[in-house]
Amino acid sequence: MPKLTLFIGKGGVGKTTVSAAYGLYRAIAEKRKSVLLLSTDPAHSLADIFGQALGDRPEKLRLTPRGRLDVWQVEALAERVAGLVLVGAPGKVPEAEARQIMTAMRADYEKTSAGFMERLLDGAEAKVREQVSAEFRRIQKEAALKIMEEAFAYDPVADLDGYPGPTLSITAAQADGPNDLHRLRPDLPHQTIAGASHWVHMDKPEGLNRILDEFLAGIDEAEQHDPHRQHAGRYA
Repeated sequence: MPKLTLFIGKGGVGKTTVSAAYGLYRAIAEKRKSVLLLSTDPAHSLADIFGQALGDRPEKLRLTPRGRLDVWQVEALAERVAGLVLVGAPGKVPEAEARQIMTAMRADYEKTSAGFMERLLDGAEAKVREQVSAEFRRIQKEAALKIMEEAFAYDPVADLDGYPGPTLSITAAQADGPNDLHRLRPDLPHQTIAGASHWVHMDKPEGLNRILDEFLAGIDEAEQHDPHRQHAGRYA
């Protein structure tokens, strides 16, 4: 199964630099596998990092003779996106509550982070629980705290309101608190997957794929009835 690694966060935290270094590392470490480094940053920073002009299609990086790394600077304009699916996407925790959580994390990281992860892992398959727990333990404390700070600082509702196309939120059935995205944006189409943890794509991949197939089929049907909705280039 292909491995997907995401680097997210607000501007200026080093996403492009770290993801570029990680892409090079994976390409050299796993020479028999193809590695694709993809960015939707309109600033085109990957071209600056690698010193190579990049077009709107995967380009083979000339700097890695010992491995294969394709770099794609996607021109991800909103009008070219066929649909937006948010899987397990967080909402916006009120500032006071976020501050309280971070204070508890810094005071007793082991206990607080264990409780936090246990809530996210509720409903997880045994193998998913084992894998996620092992990977979380490998994250250094300061890095984990920084990730949480950035997640609390980000407000997804504003960005979601800026996208005019078809949208869908998919979460585990128990993700139904007042700060969850579908509660903050009641008009957001939302489907749940029962018997899964926060990591629904790992616990119930078949159920997730079924929902995605239905979503994409709906987009195709809408475009057949309205040709003006078709895009020259589509990403979903």
